[in-house]
Amino acid sequence: MVDFLEIGLLKMKYKVEEVFVCPDLYQGCDIVDFSKLKWKEVKFLSEPGVLHKDMDKLPRRGGIYIFCAKHKLLPSLSGQIMYIGRAHSTKQQSLKKRCREYLTEKKRPKIIKMREFWGDNLHIYYTEIDNNDVIDEVEKRLIESIHPPFCSEIKDVTLRKSKKAFG
Repeated sequence: MVDFLEIGLLKMKYKVEEVFVCPDLYQGCDIVDFSKLKWKEVKFLSEPGVLHKDMDKLPRRGGIYIFCAKHKLLPSLSGQIMYIGRAHSTKQQSLKKRCREYLTEKKRPKIIKMREFWGDNLHIYYTEIDNNDVIDEVEKRLIESIHPPFCSEIKDVTLRKSKKAFG
């Protein structure tokens, strides 16, 4: 029998306690107008270890993807941003291929933790971008601005002074 209290306490151990944002880092960006990016959403898993059928909708193009934990209590809310990543627009890489790799990730402890504890609540927001330089800059700006809890140190990203989003 599943001990829901034990599972709940274990998940609480890994909950996100603080949200930080630094909007100055994306406002005035001359490489892309963030307000014009078109974001789409797919559910990551249908059950533990099984990709949701929505994952087939991911394009074979480059872009940015964001893992968000959305709880079922208020699913229309956008959720907590957990991880931000990129997929270059190449023959070897695409949003479809890159996002699917998170199902079998075995080397990065933070990603494994995110998948194991939030998997059934994870949704992926993505936007298609064809220019790899723009992809790199958008990812960098978003990570610097939001400080997602499951992003590890990323080359060329500087975490600057942030402001608490709430309180």
